[in-house]
Amino acid sequence: MKAMATTSKALKQMSAAKIGRSPSEFWLHSLIADQLLASGIVFTHEQSLGDHGVIDFHTSDFVGIEVKSRPTNSTLIIQQIERYAQHRDIHSLILVTVYSVNHVFGSEVNGKPFEIINLSQLNGVSL
Repeated sequence: MKAMATTSKALKQMSAAKIGRSPSEFWLHSLIADQLLASGIVFTHEQSLGDHGVIDFHTSDFVGIEVKSRPTNSTLIIQQIERYAQHRDIHSLILVTVYSVNHVFGSEVNGKPFEIINLSQLNGVSL
């Protein structure tokens, strides 16, 4: 839980104004990688989870971070997050978006801590 809290705090320190209205997935990944590095968080980008897929970021503390820069079918997101949560090397998950996500998750997925961070609403700014 501490690792997830540290990662979540680092991501929430990003500025909504810096992110803009509709960043590309590539640019958003770069921004997140820079923030994680600046916070001293060790990670792998585009980490293969075998049959469970490829997660955008995987920290050395076993936090999985999935990034969505464009609205995506909620059912597909749910299926993707549930697949990642089944992997033994994922102990907690963070979904980072720049738009509102309707989800059916509580604070856990498959018994693992889960959080959604909407970057467009950081610092009380809604883009």
